[in-house]
Amino acid sequence: MFVLDLYEKNAYERRKGSPNAKNFRITWIERRKNSRKVSVTRNTKERVKYMEILESCRVLAVVGMSRSPEKAAGSVPRFLRQRGYNIIPVNPNAETIDGLQTYPDLLSVDEEIDAIVIFRPTKNVMEVVKEAVERRKKRGDVRVVWMQEGIRDDEAARLAEEHGITVVQDRCMAKEYRRLFERQDGK
Repeated sequence: MFVLDLYEKNAYERRKGSPNAKNFRITWIERRKNSRKVSVTRNTKERVKYMEILESCRVLAVVGMSRSPEKAAGSVPRFLRQRGYNIIPVNPNAETIDGLQTYPDLLSVDEEIDAIVIFRPTKNVMEVVKEAVERRKKRGDVRVVWMQEGIRDDEAARLAEEHGITVVQDRCMAKEYRRLFERQDGK
């Protein structure tokens, strides 16, 4: 999916052991319709991981999605929906959100899920991850658990990774999308 310019790859390989490696700038060329360049700095492996997740995971179950567009749990899924992602709200306190049918839990969702985006307090993350693991065992369809900005549970992350689920913690999916795929000049 992503190609690293050979010259820059060699330069990166030479410098990755140096103390300045984190600041070393690597440009990835994304092979898409417009084939634009996406600049990635700081912790390149993480950024590439985010790019691959955002490219391959198109069906997102949003646990804790809010009816309120002012809250991050409402605005981030709407942003992603506008970018072509299929959003499945998981919220036991609502029947519909933005005209989409909601589900009380992950196991109730009929369609295949690529990634689970968590907008729940950290104390509730383990419960969501256990559901994700159970669903993966039964249906084999959950590949990623993404904990939004401010949400981190290392124990839950370990459990998910032990069952073959990729984990992202304490990152806003919309911010990462903007940083990696939208041009900085606004065009």
